[in-house]
Order: sequence, then C-alpha cells, then structure tokens
Amino acid sequence: MKLRIQPVCIAVAMVLSAGMARADEVRLNDFSILGPSGVNVSVANLTGAAWYGAAGQFDASWNGASFATYCVDLQQYASFGATYSDYTRVDGATAWGAQKADDLAKLITYVGMTPKYSTDSAMVQAAIWEVVYEQGTAYSFTSGQVTASGLDQPTQDWLNALDWNAVRQTVATYDIDALVSPAHQDFVVATPVPEPSTYAMMVGGLALVGFAARRRQPRR
Repeated sequence: MKLRIQPVCIAVAMVLSAGMARADEVRLNDFSILGPSGVNVSVANLTGAAWYGAAGQFDASWNGASFATYCVDLQQYASFGATYSDYTRVDGATAWGAQKADDLAKLITYVGMTPKYSTDSAMVQAAIWEVVYEQGTAYSFTSGQVTASGLDQPTQDWLNALDWNAVRQTVATYDIDALVSPAHQDFVVATPVPEPSTYAMMVGGLALVGFAARRRQPRR
C-alpha cells in the first residue's frame, strides 16, 4: 500500500509576543479528529518515556485563541477541559537544540498541520516524539532509541509510509517553538513562515504605496 503525504501550509495559531512576562494559559479541548487512532511508543533506557493508546493532534486554546497542537514529551500529562496557567513559550532551538527544532520544522512542513484522518494524525504525533527523543538524527520507527507501532493496521500503514529521507530534504516553511510547563504536558507551536516571494510582494506593495503618495504631494 503506497501512501502519499502532501504538505499543507496554513495558519495554525495567532502568534503572540515571544517575550511574555506572565505565564500563558493553555486548555485542551479534544482531539482535532474524533475517534483518534492509537500508537505504542517507547524510548529505550528512559524511565517513564512511553505511550500506549490514543494519539494525535489536539484542538486547544492558548490565552483564549484557538490553535492546533501536538504533545512534545512522554513523561507529563494534561487533561481535557482543564485550563493550565503555568505555560511559557520557548524558542524551539532553546527547547530541543537547533538541529531538532529544524527537523521538527521540516517534519511539520512535510506532513502539514491539517491531518485528514485519525490515522495520519496519530502518525504525526509519533513522528514528533521520534524526533524529540531519538539520540541523533537517524530517525526510524523500527530502530534506534525510539520505536513506534500502530495499534491497528491503518495506523501502521501510515507509520510505514513516512519517508524520513524526504523529510530531511524538505525546506521548512514553519517555525517550531514549544509551550513549556513545569508540571504538565509540553506542546508544539507551529507558525507558518512567509515564503520569499511573499516578502517580495510586500516590499513591492510598499514601494507602490510610497510612489503613489509622492505623486499626490502638491508641487511648490
């Protein structure tokens, strides 16, 4: 079975100021796609770093603004319907190191932030754990420190279909940061980065506005 994963670029969240003095509020509402699929994920030689059960993208709110997100760590938890007020946004390079942050950005660019099914949503969650917890950058669901398998065949098909070589070659169009709590689950913040052509259009538009304004100035 050959599956193809298409990158999708959409606005995921309203990006707030990086330098916040107060703690942020985060609330998990539910999985983005109801009836989530399950995965079995474990990390060798790391106590408590394992997951067996439902996994996937979450529908959540951040300081009252809706955003889509995934879990980051395997050793802390957060409950649906609860509002937590101890979160801080942390730059991805600070949270995981520059290489891991870049790899997460490539992964999210490659798979997109809009899963169509609970199965591919579970696959993306497993892949995020793979990147964060694997020692080095030789990512694989079947070898290394981190292993993952689907709890049903459709989810396993998606895990098998993820092309890590293609992920590595992807040009990232997202910035990836973390929402970090000292006591609860940490989450991914994925922010689309405008393409160079978009910047060029913005600069061109500003130049035209400036030219038009100069032409409207009265002659002396």
